[in-house]
Amino acid sequence: MTIRRLSSPADVPVFQKLRLEALTEAPEAFASTYADWVDLPDTEWARRLAESPTWAAFEGALPIGLMGYMRERPARNSHRALLVMVYVSPSARGHGVARRMLAAVLD
Repeated sequence: MTIRRLSSPADVPVFQKLRLEALTEAPEAFASTYADWVDLPDTEWARRLAESPTWAAFEGALPIGLMGYMRERPARNSHRALLVMVYVSPSARGHGVARRMLAAVLD
């Protein structure tokens, strides 16, 4: 398994795949819905990826997990962040994927 930050427009397809999968597989776990995201143009996907640091886990070339964070905006709270978009594909659960992604985010 490898984990890397998604940071370029070339990463948008991976981000789209995992985010839409997450919203389909576990809709109750997210405030957003599949309908909120499915029709976004690639430019909006790229903007969102640029605004919130996001990591993906891969098993070979297959993306299997997603985790991001959002830093709090008020200056007094800028040392705080929230984990967002935490998702591991059903077939990869129970193998420490989320723990390894969290370590990557914390680093």
